[in-house]
This record gives sequence, C-alpha cells and structure tokens, in this order.
Amino acid sequence: MRRYPLINDRTPLITLAVAQTPPLRLALGTDTLKAIAEKNAHVEAETDAWRESSSSTDFAV
Repeated sequence: MRRYPLINDRTPLITLAVAQTPPLRLALGTDTLKAIAEKNAHVEAETDAWRESSSSTDFAV
C-alpha cells in the first residue's frame, strides 16, 4: 500500500471538504494571502475616495 504523507486530516483540501461553512474561495499560500490583502487595501482606499460621490446617488425611499 502506497502512503501519501502530504494527505492527512490537516491538509487544507481535506479541511475544506469537510467544513460546515467552506469559503467561496480558498487562498493557498502566503503569496496568495498577500496578493488578496493588497487588492483589498486598494479596493478599500478607492471606495473611501469615492464614498461621497457614490453616496450622493441614493434615492429617497
């Protein structure tokens, strides 16, 4: 029987497969986490910069 040491009950994909509430997207690796954090920071800064203009388009209900 061949053993696969990288596949065990703590492998991220196994954890994902049995999760009660799995994420829509699973970021694997610190490089991916860093890229996502940078993108989120950019989106947040852009949102803050345009908040007033965006809010001014609301309709009274």
